[in-house]
Amino acid sequence: METIPISVDVRRAVTAALLGLGLVCVGSPARALDLSACEDFPPLSPGQFGLDYRDKSEGNQTFLKLVEDFHFTAPVEQLISGQSGHLLGDLNYTLRRFPNHHRALYAMIRYHRQEPQKFTFPPACYLQRAMEYYPSDPLVKTLFGIYLHHNEQYQEALQMYQAALGLFDRSAETHYNIGLLYIDLEDYPKAREHARRAYDLGYQLPGLRRMLEAVDHWP
Repeated sequence: METIPISVDVRRAVTAALLGLGLVCVGSPARALDLSACEDFPPLSPGQFGLDYRDKSEGNQTFLKLVEDFHFTAPVEQLISGQSGHLLGDLNYTLRRFPNHHRALYAMIRYHRQEPQKFTFPPACYLQRAMEYYPSDPLVKTLFGIYLHHNEQYQEALQMYQAALGLFDRSAETHYNIGLLYIDLEDYPKAREHARRAYDLGYQLPGLRRMLEAVDHWP
């Protein structure tokens, strides 16, 4: 399988996601992924909407910089304040222009955890749209897995992580995430398998290894 290069932005997005994952209660029942809330999710207009965040062409990068300069600034990404208006409006605009904007998707996930009452549509709608537009983007599936893991939807998260690895098996970040999920599922041999893969691929965070040490499944 052809390998997919991991950009600096991708690594930053997933590293931030890992740091923000926190602890999830073990043993909670799986909940089916319900996208009924997305039935009225506005479709994208043709033209400049729905561009690929990964596209490194000059025109795409120029437009991406414009969007980020006016809508996805540091205060927006850090969930401090909006740039052109309300914070959620800037995130929504960024994700209409670039549905698979990895950092904006992760910011949307974090913001929903902080202020769910401000959302008409949950992050699942944005993640689903990104997958529909760019099904070959493994990081979208990893981020969707993180979102589902946050919400204790373990089996759905597992499917997303496995789909991401099916697209790019050399993602240390995804192996680390799926290892964390297997910890919550108390499948420690599987967690160790993915932890070893993540660390062999150069992953740095020691948290998964320490969790496995605590249950006598490392090395």
